[in-house]
Amino acid sequence: QEPDLEKAYQCMTAEAQKGNAFAMHDLGKMLLSGVGCDENAEEAHEWFRKALDGLKTALTKEQNQPAQTPKEQAKIRRRIGYLQFRIGKMYSLGYGADKSPETAAEWFQKAANAGSNEGRFRLARLYEEGIGTQVNIGLAKLLYLEIMNTAKKDEIKEIARQRLQRLSLY
Repeated sequence: QEPDLEKAYQCMTAEAQKGNAFAMHDLGKMLLSGVGCDENAEEAHEWFRKALDGLKTALTKEQNQPAQTPKEQAKIRRRIGYLQFRIGKMYSLGYGADKSPETAAEWFQKAANAGSNEGRFRLARLYEEGIGTQVNIGLAKLLYLEIMNTAKKDEIKEIARQRLQRLSLY
């Protein structure tokens, strides 16, 4: 059965209008590429701007969340890292703000510091290619090692191992 993309667009719109920053982002992507709707880059970027604001608001809320137990602290830290990663991704793509590899790298660094393997991976790639940062193969290798040591999924560990192996050839 074919997916009903128009219905998906309607559902995403309803969720975005409720203030869901992730839905706002996805709605922006749908509008940008015309999935389930007519392409509308101007409206897409407006939703991206709202999504970026929403992610930053959610981040502030998480950062101010009191945690009573170490388990709660770990959950909050993971959510903070994920939000920082998503904000960095928005800057890396120019969604909701001017495209800025430097700002993206700063957000990916924050995410990596919070334990986000997504942030570590994106930051490592920036260090490899010198995008928004100086080329720093040593730091890229260190980030891939951290991913290998902390990832829960074997597939993620394998991707980090392959990237590390590729860098070791230089």
